Amino acid sequence: MKGEEEGIMTLEERIRGLSHSELVMLLRKRKHYRPEAVAEAVAEAMRRGIITREEDLLQPAFDEPLKEQTFFPAPDHREGRIRLLKSLLRGIMLAGLIPVIYGIMKFTLQKYVEGTGLVCLGVLWIGLTWWIQEKHDKRALIPLSLLLLFSLVYAIRILLLFSEPGWTDFLFPLVLFGLLSYFLLYVRSLLTRMASPGDKD
Repeated sequence: MKGEEEGIMTLEERIRGLSHSELVMLLRKRKHYRPEAVAEAVAEAMRRGIITREEDLLQPAFDEPLKEQTFFPAPDHREGRIRLLKSLLRGIMLAGLIPVIYGIMKFTLQKYVEGTGLVCLGVLWIGLTWWIQEKHDKRALIPLSLLLLFSLVYAIRILLLFSEPGWTDFLFPLVLFGLLSYFLLYVRSLLTRMASPGDKD
């Protein structure tokens, strides 16, 4: 019982900490929230004078907003956003295996310095991705972006060493760079939303 009371108090405090616009938006999206959260939001709205009774929610002002067109769509529930974040980070983490494997191949050619650098790059990439997944620290996206840019420059440099590289040779690294850049921006968008005061379960 004590744990339940603490949970209810936490919910009350979070609802009361919302700004006017955040509380109104919660009421407009009430279908996506738990009944106890909606009930607390209704009570808080009545306390602030936003509505006088629960039937006021039937007014057009409290209709659910239309979905915004965005490059980074996200679920309304925090739990859904966390699942999406983990899926994106798993994809980003897998990309770190590319320099690791390529570095090991360099060892077989006795290019130990270059191979070591590539393996370290891959391990650092995977480590930063893991840190973001565990800590939700978007500051780690900056070094990740720098590593991605360095990887693109390195890949183009290698291709230019070929006698006559075709445009298709550049296609894979450019597409991979674009895809990973999109993933990193997507992760940043999710982390920003999850860190906002109005983010709810």
